[in-house]
Amino acid sequence: MRIAVAALTERGDRVVNEDAASFLANDDKGCFILADGAGGHGFGDIAAKAVVKEMLGAFSAQPLTSKEVLQRGLGLARSSLDRERRVQPGANRMDSTVACLLVDTTERKALWLQLGDSRIYLFRNQRAHLLTRDHSVLQSVIDAGLHRGSVRGAPDRNRLYASVCAEDIPADMLSAEPIGVEEGDMFLLCSDGFWDAVDEQLMESCLRQSQNPRDWLERLFGKGGPVSCGWGDNATALAVWLGCKDETTFFGTRPEVTERA
Repeated sequence: MRIAVAALTERGDRVVNEDAASFLANDDKGCFILADGAGGHGFGDIAAKAVVKEMLGAFSAQPLTSKEVLQRGLGLARSSLDRERRVQPGANRMDSTVACLLVDTTERKALWLQLGDSRIYLFRNQRAHLLTRDHSVLQSVIDAGLHRGSVRGAPDRNRLYASVCAEDIPADMLSAEPIGVEEGDMFLLCSDGFWDAVDEQLMESCLRQSQNPRDWLERLFGKGGPVSCGWGDNATALAVWLGCKDETTFFGTRPEVTERA
């Protein structure tokens, strides 16, 4: 099973794109990561890039699909942001979400780590399965049965209780056990600005029309958000296709959308 990868990002109505995504992979193994920074005054984009760099560095030093590699990468990311918080004036609120996926097609397994509200989906037989759980206050209220509805579109969906720098790290940040992978599986890592505008039904319908991950993302970004008036938030997606029938690797930024009047 070979691995094909594509990623796209939109700045949307924001002044700065605080999302970051990257990967390190060969034909049968890879580390794929997406981060959404926060902190104001331009520190969000610095935080996201630092998290991506440190997580990829941990995998590069020890390219194994293991929980230890994910935990080591998170520790390096936390240390990096802690240092920046101490030395950069005004950076005391610097932080980031993270969604990191490790895949080994030889051993046919995958592991993930996630903090915040960036998501990881698995698409098998062209059906979407959300692997992660949003660490938001609203999602917790919904899970407790105290609120009916969805976090999608909710004005307070961004109140998070877990992030890279949070004091308390939830136990469900790591996949409990490796999940088995199959030929044709597609993973999607995406920031909240993307999944808030693009629902699972659209993800599935565009996937059925696509030949490779680049084609899939082009369709999603072309149809997904409120295209007529632009994306409201930073939106980033990274797609990983196992055994793709049309091998391609693509990384890109969409042309900036005209800001709303």
